[in-house]
This record gives sequence, C-alpha cells and structure tokens, in this order.
Amino acid sequence: MAPNNEGYLIGFTGEYAKVIGSMLPIYRSFSDSSREFNGTGVGQGKGDGNSARGGGRYTLKAKPGYAVNEIIGNAGAALDGFRIKFSKVSGYGMDPKDSYESPWAGGSGGNRFQLGGY
Repeated sequence: MAPNNEGYLIGFTGEYAKVIGSMLPIYRSFSDSSREFNGTGVGQGKGDGNSARGGGRYTLKAKPGYAVNEIIGNAGAALDGFRIKFSKVSGYGMDPKDSYESPWAGGSGGNRFQLGGY
C-alpha cells in the first residue's frame, strides 16, 4: 500500500550498475487511476537520477489496470537484479490468471528469490 493508503504499487524506478543502486516505488491512486505518485526511495541516489555509481536507469511499471503481484530477483550481499510479475486489479484484489512479467533490471549474480505471488 502507498503512504496513507492512497494507492497501490505499480512498479519501481531507479539506477543500477552491477547491482541495483536505488529503488523508488511508483503508486497509482485508488480514486483517480490516471494519477501516479512516488513513495520514499532507498539506496544511493534514491531513484531520483542522482546516483554516483554509474550504470543505467530502469523503470518497471505496470500498464493501466495492473499492479505488482510478485518480485523475482537475484541477491547476494546486495540486490543484483529483478523483474516484476504484474497482475490485473480485480475489485480489492488481483487476478493472477491475467498477468505478465517485466523485463529484467540490473545484474544476474547472487541467488534467486521470490517475494509475493499467489
């Protein structure tokens, strides 16, 4: 949930080099589906484009009507890279039968993990 329960998570933006350097969550408003806003970023640069690590930027964001259902990634001492499984928003939940995955962001080192999903 977004700060103050104003919306739902639709993705992340940030910077990466060999590992993910920063993550800034992106939310979509419950009351106005055309309104998107950011939460609090973490990491060097905090997703605002000011990372000193070099590398590139990524934005993994759901298309309208979809939300983050699952994060699949690789991590060791740091978050190496990840992708997101987006599912269709249905009432107050999600329909996992109607889903798709984002491209991969970041590196491929570390061990595989999975957060969320059903």
